[in-house]
Amino acid sequence: MTFQMAGSLETVVNFMDVLKQNFYEVAEQEIKTLQDFAEANKFSHKLQMWDIPYYRRKHETQTFKLNHDEISEYFPLPKVLNSLFDLCTTLFGITFKQRFDVDTWHPDVSVYDVFEEGQYTGTFYLDPYNRGNKRVASTLTGRGKSDVVNIKPIVYLSTAVWPPYVKSEPALMSFGDIYNLYWLFGALLTEMLPRVPYLEMAGYKNMEMDASEIGHYFMTYWVKQPEILQRMSSHYETGKCLPDDVTESLLASDRHMCAFDLMHECYLSTYDLECHMGQLDWDDTMRNVWQVFMPVDMDVEDRSACAFHDIFSGRRAAAYYTGLWSRMASRDMFEAFREGGLENVANLETVGRRFRETYFAHGAGIKASEVFRQFRGRDPSFKPFIDYYKEEIGINTNVLRDQKSQEHISLNPTETK
Repeated sequence: MTFQMAGSLETVVNFMDVLKQNFYEVAEQEIKTLQDFAEANKFSHKLQMWDIPYYRRKHETQTFKLNHDEISEYFPLPKVLNSLFDLCTTLFGITFKQRFDVDTWHPDVSVYDVFEEGQYTGTFYLDPYNRGNKRVASTLTGRGKSDVVNIKPIVYLSTAVWPPYVKSEPALMSFGDIYNLYWLFGALLTEMLPRVPYLEMAGYKNMEMDASEIGHYFMTYWVKQPEILQRMSSHYETGKCLPDDVTESLLASDRHMCAFDLMHECYLSTYDLECHMGQLDWDDTMRNVWQVFMPVDMDVEDRSACAFHDIFSGRRAAAYYTGLWSRMASRDMFEAFREGGLENVANLETVGRRFRETYFAHGAGIKASEVFRQFRGRDPSFKPFIDYYKEEIGINTNVLRDQKSQEHISLNPTETK
């Protein structure tokens, strides 16, 4: 843990406790609301985990009454992609030029050169459509950056947008498609914009795991800004922007039962850590941690931990918390943009260039904690992430269990690396 951005196990455990203190009661209320809804729909039992997805989906549908097919008509792929390029130009001073002289593995694939302040910095391939058994929703580095042998990065970006049914019409994107595109583009930028001269230090490959997805999550926060979402919208037939009321409902739908989801992530993160530092059997550990974070009973025959592939056969053993940590740190960094106003172009350019010159430029060349300090002028704080859930997502702050100094704790990551 001393080699991670968090710096110590105590800091990570404290982070989980802060989230639990602030949002466990909110998650309880979400489950109570869902229980009442289920009973109103002639369900006569106490909700179990296997009931929640079904009734959650029904509750979300009846609450927000959104037609996602109609909403996708406001997000044709070319418009969303150009809006993403424009945002990156404003923030980071980079531009994109499509190439037509490069062979690709499929006619749907497009190729773009990236220029940073006019200087060529790399190339990426975009394979946008769902197609057969194609590997989807991934960013793959074909070639990294190295000043030693004078090579620029080549990155492959693959998404799963459904192709248009009529070839003369554009592909239409769901909100989930847009979110995934921005998340993957954060990874692409992390690989595309490093300034370090060595291949091994360029990008996120050898970055601390709990900092390696900061760029990913940082980009997704832009999608959840109403003004940004509307700016990228343009009905494929009429050209009209997504109406204000639909935008509000869409974002509210996205955060439906968000506290419950957050507690589930805390449960998984803490269970992972306890498996590596505790003395109990894995099953006893699972049930003990579940009682701490989850507002739903665990079935006596539950063996879901056996399918926890991320820590048993994946790369996140003793590191599942890193996703939450990256979300927390990236939210703190995003707050630097909000502090100067998201409609203030000069502010976006100034802060965006600083983000480019720190997180993107340094890659794994220096410690993530130092990169953060260079950008924010201080250590990370839990507070912006807590406020994001309380204010931006609209959780009722009146039911928060604890609003004491925990939500203002600043981190001081260990300097050892």
